[in-house]
Amino acid sequence: MRPSGLNWKKTKRGLRWFLAISWLALFPAISLALPDYEPFNYSAGANLIGQTTSDGLTWVGAGAGATQITATSGNLSVFGLAPSTGNSIQIPSTSSLSARMPIGFTVTSGTLYYSFLMKVADLTGLSTTGSHLAGFNNSVGSQTQIPTAIGTRLLLRATGTGGFNIGLSKASTTTTDWTWSPAQFQTNETVFLVGSYTINSATTSDDVAKLWINPDPILAPRIRFRLHSPQRAAPISRTIRLQVLFFSSAPVACNRH
Repeated sequence: MRPSGLNWKKTKRGLRWFLAISWLALFPAISLALPDYEPFNYSAGANLIGQTTSDGLTWVGAGAGATQITATSGNLSVFGLAPSTGNSIQIPSTSSLSARMPIGFTVTSGTLYYSFLMKVADLTGLSTTGSHLAGFNNSVGSQTQIPTAIGTRLLLRATGTGGFNIGLSKASTTTTDWTWSPAQFQTNETVFLVGSYTINSATTSDDVAKLWINPDPILAPRIRFRLHSPQRAAPISRTIRLQVLFFSSAPVACNRH
C-alpha cells in the first residue's frame, strides 16, 4: 500500500514503552529491490541485533549499553490488513542499544516508505516534550554512538493525562520543528503507522517526510490522521544509504507489517 504524504519528527529521551510490531515493511516509489519484509520470526527472548531477515538483511547495534531490543512471542493485527505472522519485538524501558537494519543499497532520489503496527504498554519515563522511536538512517554497519541523522523521525510524547501523542520530524532534533497529531492514544492500543521520506533535488532542503496514523488499509486516501511538517532544515543526506532504525529507551512492542 502506498499512502499519501505526512511529515513528523521525534527526539529521544529516556522512556518506558513497549512497541509491538507485527511486521515491518519497506516500500519504494522507485524501481529498487524492495519491499523488504520483517516478521520478527525469532525465538522469544532473542536479541534483535545479530538476527538476519529472510531477505538476508542483518540487524546491527547502534549505541552502547547492555540492554537490547528483543523478540517476544505473539504479534499485532488491525482490521482491514492481512493477519500478521511471526512474532514482535519489545523495546525495553532503559536507554540502551538501538537496532539498525540496512536496506542494502544507496538511494539518491524517489520516495521510500516504512510501515508497522505499534502498541505502547507503559508510559513510565516518557516526557511531555517527546522522544523518537524509529526512522530512516544514512549510516552503514554497527556503531557505538547513537545515530543523529534520522529521517522521518517517529515521535512519542506523554499528554500528562494518561495517554500519548504521535509526532513527526523530517530530520530535526529541535522540538519547535516537530509536528504532532492532536489525537490522544492510550496504552495497549494498537496503532498502524506508515512513514515516508522523499528525496528531492531542487534545493538542499526540499526533502519531505510524511507520516500516516491509522490510514484506511483499503481506501488509502481516507486517512484517520495525516501529519506534514515542511521544515526548511537540511535533509539527512543527499545520498542515503538507507537503514531502518529502532531506538531503545522505552518499553514498546512492535510488529512489522
